[in-house]
Amino acid sequence: MSAKMELKFTGMNEYIRRLQRMDKDIKRVTENALKASSAEITPGIHKGIAPHNLTGATEESIVNDKKVEWTGEVAEVKVGFSIRDGGLASIFLMYGTPTIEPDMELYNSIYGSQTKSKVRKKQKEVFEKGILRG
Repeated sequence: MSAKMELKFTGMNEYIRRLQRMDKDIKRVTENALKASSAEITPGIHKGIAPHNLTGATEESIVNDKKVEWTGEVAEVKVGFSIRDGGLASIFLMYGTPTIEPDMELYNSIYGSQTKSKVRKKQKEVFEKGILRG
C-alpha cells in the first residue's frame, strides 16, 4: 500500500530556521529530501517483493515516481505500492492472512525502524547540503 513520506529528523526545525535566516530555498531543499527518502526506500521494496514475483503485477505497482506533491505548506512523496495499479497483494504479503505468514522483510522495507533511521539520516544530509550550498 502506498505510504506518504514525511520529513522527520532530529534538529529539523533548527535546520529550517537556519535556511530561513540564510534566505535559502526551503521548498527546494524539502523536495530534495523527500525525493532522497523515496530513493532510499524503493530499492529495499523491490528486493523484498522479489520472492513473491509470480506474475510481476505487484512489483510493477511499486511507486517509483519521486514526484513531490504540495498541499499548501505540506509536501509529500508516495512510497510503497499503488493499490490502484495492482498492489493489493502487498497488503496480504506484509500483514499476512490466516494461511500466509506476514513477510516482515517486505514490511520492514517500508515501515521498519532501520528503514526509518536510514531515511532520517538521508533527510538530515540533504538539509545540511542545502545549508552549505543553497
